[in-house]
Amino acid sequence: MKLTEFNHSYMADNQFQPALVELKKSKKSIYGPKSFQNYCQENDLPNVRTADKISVDYFERLNATLKQNDTMVFRVGKPKGETQTNFILAKVPGKIKDFFLFDDIVFSGQDPVTFIPTTSFKKVYPFLILPKKSESFFINFGLASGLIGHAIGLDEPDTTIVPTTCKSTFSFHFSPHSSIKQKIAHTNGQVEIDAIFLEKRNGKDSLFVIEGKSNFESGNQKSLAKHKLVYPVLSLSSFIPKDMEIVPIYIKIEETNDGLSYQILECSLPDPRKQLVHIDDLQPLKFTNLTLPNFFRT
Repeated sequence: MKLTEFNHSYMADNQFQPALVELKKSKKSIYGPKSFQNYCQENDLPNVRTADKISVDYFERLNATLKQNDTMVFRVGKPKGETQTNFILAKVPGKIKDFFLFDDIVFSGQDPVTFIPTTSFKKVYPFLILPKKSESFFINFGLASGLIGHAIGLDEPDTTIVPTTCKSTFSFHFSPHSSIKQKIAHTNGQVEIDAIFLEKRNGKDSLFVIEGKSNFESGNQKSLAKHKLVYPVLSLSSFIPKDMEIVPIYIKIEETNDGLSYQILECSLPDPRKQLVHIDDLQPLKFTNLTLPNFFRT
């Protein structure tokens, strides 16, 4: 490897070192908000795709230098009049894992139970003939079969559920961590929502917000950044009536020898319509482990 290539690779791996140095000098918990591209230019860092560095969806993807310094990175949108995406760093000594849900922890303690759909064959037939397998496909299949409705305790789990997805820009406020008493503005930033739907549970209308992943698209991902669920909830909360519960759901779908494994985690989160939410406020509440028999052709 040439020296210049080595330097470029070294700087790319240590992209956040200047910010961490400044954070240490300031003795603060938050660095930013700041344009990521401007930050790179000011510190003579390699020109990289912003999303590759500041969009961290799971623990394995978090920059190694940030991990070593117990620091998480967040995208916080584009302030009015600006065209580049801003980011912040949040330093939480000894608590970096508070920002993530780890599969081996939240999906444990319950053996899989076979789920046999009782819904109409017409509802699931289209899923049995399509060859494409994607996360949205499996979420919709889980809803159509009644499996997800059963897992989360809907009053009518076999009812026809029509979910919607969203990828748009939203503005809201949040706090990175409960140990940091600072409100951060997420302004006109992109948020992707895998699925949302409205159904009755315990006699009351509830809005369910789903973040899903499958081993077909996510590979060996073994965790989920909590903001992947918190951001969608915060994005929607101002549009939802205050008497309607908002329920965040994390679903992991895997293909096994027995069929399709649906590991479904209902989470708890303080009501963002009543108080400022910290990212680490998202906590596991109820885990359900169900398997759909292998209907699919190979």
